[in-house]
Amino acid sequence: MQSMKNWRNILQSKKFFLILTIICFLVTLMAFLKKETPELDNQKTEMIGIIEDYSFDGDLLKMTIKGKEKIIAFYTIRSEAEKEELLKKIQYGLTIRCEGTLKQPTENQIPNTFSYRTYLKTKQIFYIMILDKIEIKRKPNFLYSIKNLVASRILKFTESPYLKAFFLGDSKDLNQEELRKNGISHLFAISGMHLAFFLSLWQKFFPKRGKNRLILSFILFFYLFLVNFPPSFLRVILFYHLKELSSIWKINWNLYQLFWVTFCLMLFFNPFFLLNQGFQYSFLLSFGLLFLKKENSFFKNLIKTSCYLFFLSLPLNAIYQYECNFLSIFLNILFIPLLSILYPLAFFIFLFPGMSLCLKIFHLFDGLNHIASTISFLTIIIPKVSFLFWLGYYFCFFIFWKTKKKKYMILIFLLLLGIKLMPYLDSKGYVIFLDVGQADAALWISPHRKNTILIDTGGEVSYEKKEWAKRKEKNYQAQNIITYLHSLGITKIDTCIFSHGDEDHMGNAKELLSHFKIKNMILNKGNVNELEQAVLEEGKKQKVNILNGISELKGEDYKIEFLNTKEYQNENDNSNVIYLEYSYFSFLFMGDASEEKEQDILKKYDIKNIFVLKVGHHGSKTSSSKSFIDKINPRYAIISVGENNRYHHPNKEVIDNLSHSQIYRTDQNGTIIVELEKKKYQIITTKEKNVLQ
Repeated sequence: MQSMKNWRNILQSKKFFLILTIICFLVTLMAFLKKETPELDNQKTEMIGIIEDYSFDGDLLKMTIKGKEKIIAFYTIRSEAEKEELLKKIQYGLTIRCEGTLKQPTENQIPNTFSYRTYLKTKQIFYIMILDKIEIKRKPNFLYSIKNLVASRILKFTESPYLKAFFLGDSKDLNQEELRKNGISHLFAISGMHLAFFLSLWQKFFPKRGKNRLILSFILFFYLFLVNFPPSFLRVILFYHLKELSSIWKINWNLYQLFWVTFCLMLFFNPFFLLNQGFQYSFLLSFGLLFLKKENSFFKNLIKTSCYLFFLSLPLNAIYQYECNFLSIFLNILFIPLLSILYPLAFFIFLFPGMSLCLKIFHLFDGLNHIASTISFLTIIIPKVSFLFWLGYYFCFFIFWKTKKKKYMILIFLLLLGIKLMPYLDSKGYVIFLDVGQADAALWISPHRKNTILIDTGGEVSYEKKEWAKRKEKNYQAQNIITYLHSLGITKIDTCIFSHGDEDHMGNAKELLSHFKIKNMILNKGNVNELEQAVLEEGKKQKVNILNGISELKGEDYKIEFLNTKEYQNENDNSNVIYLEYSYFSFLFMGDASEEKEQDILKKYDIKNIFVLKVGHHGSKTSSSKSFIDKINPRYAIISVGENNRYHHPNKEVIDNLSHSQIYRTDQNGTIIVELEKKKYQIITTKEKNVLQ
């Protein structure tokens, strides 16, 4: 009894929380400082593990496999018959033996965008595996069998995406873009709403405590296993059990102390949770709610909570999405009560399928969500800034909430206005070569953002597949370009220039037209192909000026010339060849022009000593002839090329021709940023830390 009292005193002491904090800090620091093992990259290997998660997308099978360590495995299905067989056999908990090649997950190709490597690290996954062979070794155990029964039952419902989101925390089949744009995607996270529902249901049927606590704990931890341990729900479950245990053992912890113990235990479990967006949102919002005093009126409380959480989460929305939708304040007021009805309804429909007609109510949510996503005037773009700005924001926010002094709210709005205006104070010019794989996209930003010009938009060349093999259309490349431009504070593009009408040069154009106000558009000479026609039609809808046929564009401090020669019989030679001159620097963008056009340019124009050459046709041997390179004598050469591309670009002969130039390649160096200021410049590559002055 005395020892229990001593332990209680220790756990309640300030010294305990100090030691807990120090240990948590050291464990997290050691995990982050631990070096990765890149020597395993591209190694052939085999492993035996359990399928924790899986999904089919056309001819692609993606699995999370837990063996000695956890990996993400990708298997390309070879035939329709093989897919049908795998659909029958692949299950949660299945033990499989697989052979394939280990690879490190890709980093974000474009700065300030989603990093797949960081995302997997938060799940303690450090490698992906490209599979050649799969062999089933053992059937799922009892717990996984139950999970398979739940998953198969959900798939029988036509509204299964909502049931999967509510029950399994899997919302990828919902319209993620609309949910994100409306600022309500967090409502589909497995969180406190689910626990509150379970507890209320449990207390109705089992009002007495005692042994029922153990049964409830087992159910909650099984559900945690069912939904793959998402940080948001793990936090809720840990917090609930710590509160219960502190009550049983009479440990006098307040809510703030319980919160901190939960935070530390989760980082002990996985230090990389610190990088997880769900973890960050969950802890920030739940911690913030500890300071919120409830109103007597339900609606007053709902409005107050929605406003409070909006401003509390605004910095995270700005850091990850570079935008903030003020409409989400009202949408949360509308959707929180609606979803608090829909979740219990979905639960009972799952148990009693005869009620499935009630699922039609989800169409109401769909309709409202879609309508809200079309309202854009309340969305503001917030560029990337130093974290110190957001520390200042939180300081003002919490002081305002505590004192209710309006001057702090004014300071918040002035801070946001300052963040919004910061890009216009930048006196540097930028030429940015975006890493868009086997495609082209470059950006010119003049000092103080007087002009923004996009040269090509990138795009992925698609190949015809049979119906069973077609994958869901997800244009991650376009989304990354949009996100990056937003991170720079760009909301409009003065001129969009297309070198020519190939998919890899203007495939993302329609997507960009729907997200930015584009003032002018310039296409190349020659016949208009199907893609160009579609972009022109979209441009007319957006009232874009078409400036075809012009020879130059002039700004206050720069000049762009179009090195036109004649009209050719092919799209590549009809490429717009673009010469950009700013201060003491010159840039030449060759599109996909061949040697023939290069020679025609040399005959017509006197160009030499180019500062940066954007190498033609991704370094193909059809371009960049020795005579042309010797004449223009580029100091730097940029090759936009995809990693391990099927064309084996860049060609060795082209590399040899550029032997007197410093070569940068997007497959090796990532996005390449050329900063210009008067006579000074620096070239920054995003995959390596080398900076040239």
